[in-house]
Amino acid sequence: MLFTHLLRILSAQDKGLIDRLDKRYRQIPTFGAATIRKFSANASEMTRMAARNFEDLLQCSIPVFDGLLPKPHNKIVLELLFTMAHWHGLAKARMHSDLTLEIMDELTSTLGRQFREFKNTVCAAYQTRELPREVGARTRRLVKKAGKETTGHKGKGSSSIAAQGQNVQRTKVFNFQTYKFHALGDYVSTIRRYGTSDSYSTEPGELEHRSPKARYRRTDRRSFVKQLTRIERRQARIRRIRDKIIHRPHVEISELATRPEAHHHIGLTQKYHTHIGSYLRSLQGDSAIINFVPKLKSHLLRRVNISKDSINEYDTNTIIIKDDRMYRHNIARINYTTYDVRRAQDVINPRTPHCNVMVLRPYTDVQDEGHRYMYAKVIGIYHVNVIFIGNGMIDYTPLRMEFLWVRWYEPIDQHSTWETSTLDRLTFPPLAHENSFDFLDPADVLRGCHIIPRFSSHKKHVDGLGVSASAGDKDDWNEYFVNRFVDRDMLMRFHFGLGVGHVYSHRRNAQVMHQRDDSAVQCHSEDSDDEDGHESESMQDDEDDEDVQMMDPTEQWYGSSQESLVEQFEAMYESELELDYEN
Repeated sequence: MLFTHLLRILSAQDKGLIDRLDKRYRQIPTFGAATIRKFSANASEMTRMAARNFEDLLQCSIPVFDGLLPKPHNKIVLELLFTMAHWHGLAKARMHSDLTLEIMDELTSTLGRQFREFKNTVCAAYQTRELPREVGARTRRLVKKAGKETTGHKGKGSSSIAAQGQNVQRTKVFNFQTYKFHALGDYVSTIRRYGTSDSYSTEPGELEHRSPKARYRRTDRRSFVKQLTRIERRQARIRRIRDKIIHRPHVEISELATRPEAHHHIGLTQKYHTHIGSYLRSLQGDSAIINFVPKLKSHLLRRVNISKDSINEYDTNTIIIKDDRMYRHNIARINYTTYDVRRAQDVINPRTPHCNVMVLRPYTDVQDEGHRYMYAKVIGIYHVNVIFIGNGMIDYTPLRMEFLWVRWYEPIDQHSTWETSTLDRLTFPPLAHENSFDFLDPADVLRGCHIIPRFSSHKKHVDGLGVSASAGDKDDWNEYFVNRFVDRDMLMRFHFGLGVGHVYSHRRNAQVMHQRDDSAVQCHSEDSDDEDGHESESMQDDEDDEDVQMMDPTEQWYGSSQESLVEQFEAMYESELELDYEN
């Protein structure tokens, strides 16, 4: 209903805006195997759409509607879409805690206020009428109704009704006095009472209908039950025959890509090799290859030093790349643990839109404070055979080392939080920038991410001619959005510390708390040197009490999530509480 009325507002503002909206939806890149699919040529028509298609429309709506309406109304609409996508993500979460339900409860109240503001401010400023598809649907209903009533004069009655209803667009107002809006306030209490919404959702059963529907098209639509049974049995026999005939590779190699304990998988083949010197000469003058070899050796040396604890080698000449070759791979599979402690996989392919990854920003990086993640576009996936001849070398056996050649995004100054109701905005630094291109260890990748162009910022190269062939900058946009609503796992990664399966967030929060405790102890020790022992102890107790009382509300609120689940379970089972089971 919200999407339909937004289309009415765009039509009232300018009928050409509907075409711009359809064009933007067509330009949105896909994500995952079936998370975000390719949108139809005319998404505004909303024909032949299932529930997942409407979900995709909502999750990708902010970049599409950005800048289509005038400035006062544009902000209200974007904030409403942001809150709606946020609420939708929490409502469909497969794992909840008291903290997430409290957030969702407050978000429901915010959603109601924003809907009222949208109706009173934005809707009141436009004279909205029916869309052409609504007129056509209403006309067909009138014709059908007239055909039933005029049994003796079917042709004349139907044609006259159709002529009367043709090209008549009635005035339509936004109405949220419906049960759908009224039921939004019951979601939190329902989840608390009956569990998460996926437990009683009809979506799994509806998705399973795709299998029999595909077989139904192969029947004669008459005695289809018997034919469906034969088709299913035939497919099962073919699968068994195929399993017997087709030669399977060794089980360890075939299952390596999907083993849950493996962080990532890159193929073992060395067929597609490239001589580094010849490759760099072929791209002479390209900004992406500036300091390519020194950067690569520095990256490999840093990883060698980490793997060998007691070695600190700083000479990049101790890194020898065997045969000066790097071996190219088409895809990399990244395995990760979702917020609800399940294993999932993202496939990274530099030749497709599925080429963006996210990594955790180092805690020591004070630049761009507030951004917990860094984002990069993968240009190439390679591995090299490295011979280390520095301190601590054992022999000349080459070591296989995998790396990603990436082009970094940099965040725009604006810091996006849940309170600002805005998505994180990114841009590419200049190609000649020192840190624009770099190498990344696949083990540092958290997962793939969905980067959507900010269509209102336009493209960098209007003529479609880029500067760097290896970077593929001919299709660059001035700004990008990070779609934090692409799936539930991505949503919980921005609720840092609340995803049970996101172990890194618990570890990071524990480090922050530990450093704060160390700094507090150091401050107390410095104060105690200038005072008497008895007075320092009493003042220290008072300061401890004040620290507890003056603690940041956010720290109190998220305090329970700072600890790891293991520590919580140990504290629970090691307690000295005795239970009287007899009574």
